[in-house]
Amino acid sequence: MNPLNPIAEGMFRGRAFADEIAQRHRAAFNDLPITKMARAHNMRSAIQALTLNDQVAGFALVDDYLWTGRVEVVHIDSGQHYLLKARNAIPFETSNQRSFFEDIETPPGANPLMLLLYEFGMSTLILAQAPVDRLRLDGHIRYRLLGEIADAGVWSTDDVPGIAPFDQGAEDDFGDLSDDVRLLGDKDGDQQ
Repeated sequence: MNPLNPIAEGMFRGRAFADEIAQRHRAAFNDLPITKMARAHNMRSAIQALTLNDQVAGFALVDDYLWTGRVEVVHIDSGQHYLLKARNAIPFETSNQRSFFEDIETPPGANPLMLLLYEFGMSTLILAQAPVDRLRLDGHIRYRLLGEIADAGVWSTDDVPGIAPFDQGAEDDFGDLSDDVRLLGDKDGDQQ
């Protein structure tokens, strides 16, 4: 059994909630769509609530930056922290010029933060994971890869009771939160 199953199920439920809110928005406002950021925040908010209500088994919500919509969870048994990010919306620091960055302290002996990169398909959720350092640059948090991005699993809507495949005609607002997928330090946009 994949230890990330509860997170995947929570993400499917969060996306279904966000889709429901988006449909209500269209009905209330002359068929005008909700913004992509509102949909993303609705999904994240639902995942936060599911985790706080013990519906993401084996994980607890980390409340740092909670108010900004970040979803960071910790696996209760292992102590591993996971931060959810859309796969194509995350910039990484690939430069060796560490002097420009301020490290954000990690307690000694702690596991590195694991980014859990997600990508929704019409009936699937693909997760990948990558260990990272958190760095601060001009007040913004950036992430530096500490290892390779590795596949963490693929889940289907069939795996989650009560979740139907997503509307095949709808745009996937959760896969394109950012058009800029360049890694920091990579001016051509080629990922390394």
